[in-house]
Amino acid sequence: MTGLLQGAWIASCLPRAGVFALAARRPLRRVQEGVLREILRRNADTAFGRAHGFAGLTSVEAFRRAVPVGGYEAHRPWIDRAAAGEAGVLTADPVRLFERSSGTATASKLVPYTAGLQEAFNRCLHPWMADLFLRHPGLWGGPAYWVVTPLSEPGERTTGGLPIGFAGDSEYFGGLAARLIGRLLAVPDWLRQAPDLASFRYQTLLCLLRAPDLRLISLWSPSFLPALLDGLFDWVEPLCRDLRDGTARGPGMDRPSIPGGGGAGRAPGAWLEGLRTPAGAQPGRAIEVETLLARASRHDPDGVGERLWPRLALLSTWTDGEAAAALPSLRPWFPTVPVQGKGLLATEGAVTIPLAGAPAPVLAATSAFFEFREGEEGETPMRPAWELEEGQVARVVMTTHGGLYRYELNDIVQVVGRWHSFPCLCFLGKEGVVSDLCGEKLHARHVERILAARGLAGTGAFLAPRSASAAGPAGYDLFLPTAALPALLAGAAGGQVSREVLAELAAALDRDLGANFHYDWCRRVGQLGPCLVVAVAGDAAVLREGRARRLAAEGRRLGTLKFPALSPQRDWEPWLNLPPPG
Repeated sequence: MTGLLQGAWIASCLPRAGVFALAARRPLRRVQEGVLREILRRNADTAFGRAHGFAGLTSVEAFRRAVPVGGYEAHRPWIDRAAAGEAGVLTADPVRLFERSSGTATASKLVPYTAGLQEAFNRCLHPWMADLFLRHPGLWGGPAYWVVTPLSEPGERTTGGLPIGFAGDSEYFGGLAARLIGRLLAVPDWLRQAPDLASFRYQTLLCLLRAPDLRLISLWSPSFLPALLDGLFDWVEPLCRDLRDGTARGPGMDRPSIPGGGGAGRAPGAWLEGLRTPAGAQPGRAIEVETLLARASRHDPDGVGERLWPRLALLSTWTDGEAAAALPSLRPWFPTVPVQGKGLLATEGAVTIPLAGAPAPVLAATSAFFEFREGEEGETPMRPAWELEEGQVARVVMTTHGGLYRYELNDIVQVVGRWHSFPCLCFLGKEGVVSDLCGEKLHARHVERILAARGLAGTGAFLAPRSASAAGPAGYDLFLPTAALPALLAGAAGGQVSREVLAELAAALDRDLGANFHYDWCRRVGQLGPCLVVAVAGDAAVLREGRARRLAAEGRRLGTLKFPALSPQRDWEPWLNLPPPG
């Protein structure tokens, strides 16, 4: 049955895959101009379209003169109107829902989703899926694990009553594909309704263990999977018991899995219904899992992932930018399973997709209209996609079917070749001062606001990432000069800052950073450890001097140095005369 469902799904992807392949054999300029004409024509009678004269725009040049380049803040007044329930603001298509993404100046932003944007995603997701399954025959015949995201606020809506977030992650594909994918998942979408994170993690692991023929794991940040699989060693006994008995009780023996302590009465109905669905006893699998886990440990997995799921054919995950540093964490679990890098799939729209034979992910040229500002600092005029040259580094600006026009995505890419007429782009990182260890996307302006609200503006304090170590996962440290703390907060003995004060401040900062949806998710699933505060003896000048020495040593001109509240660089201890961490 699984093979038949997969066949039906991939067959539904083939028409758009064919259209994409044919488009790549046409001049890119014609393809992109056609996409822009389609967007302008469909949305000419919207509030935004009327304000910018879409009906009279007949060329790319006219469009660029009429519509300024802008990021989320430039679009916010229009998005707020749509979120309040006003129709026809940015798109002629009704807004189906809003999806959360990290913001630059604010904790998070809401991105509108429409039928047109769904179709635009399918124009590139379908070619990717068709290519994936046709090039990797080992994916056929077994289920897949597409990482599902727990709902931060189940049933959350905008002021206008529109839902926030998809009902399930397979809904990104829409229509028939979503229904077919839902029947091919090892971990069902109803797990998003988990009443707490421990329940979510436990039931995810139980579902995965019930699928020994798992073929594909698709996730975003590679650091997510080791953090999840560590739970195998925390719950080996209840997991094996539930496998043996065909139950879903979790560590508590008396009721359906509520390992985090939440009451079953508070859990959403879909969650409780899913737990009560008979799973089938697997006593042999329980013995196998117990035996395999007894031979490994969280500190030395010894390839146990490949023995638990011996038919796993592919890991799909981010491999570029900051994510590259987390890739080695997969290998202790899966030493030989091939890894395919994901393309650049932003919440706002698809930019690139991976395809076999391409030197890097391929521009999703049929899904949006793209422009590029050359250089990491945006010092040159805009270029359309057809003027890109190999080796160029540029920032992405896109016009989407979801109502974002000349939208600055804040992503930096490099051109590394072509797939027919479409450029292939390698993701280098985020524009400006952004730290993105595992998908949290912290922005300097957001951190500045947090520090200001805590009375730390102007003190020289700054946040920086720390690497994963034997002591725990990666996370963030706030380097704080002791002069920034009022005298009453300092310990009496020798003028030392009390550990309790630093711990309280760290916990408060962690909560503040958690207003960023993606940071909160990474913390809750264990990809990021807690924020820590590191006291540095002295005042703001001490921190500025240490930062200046490091940046100068890296070739930066002293006259141009800036010291934002967030540094994307790690390992500051030697530059601030601190002992090594740990």
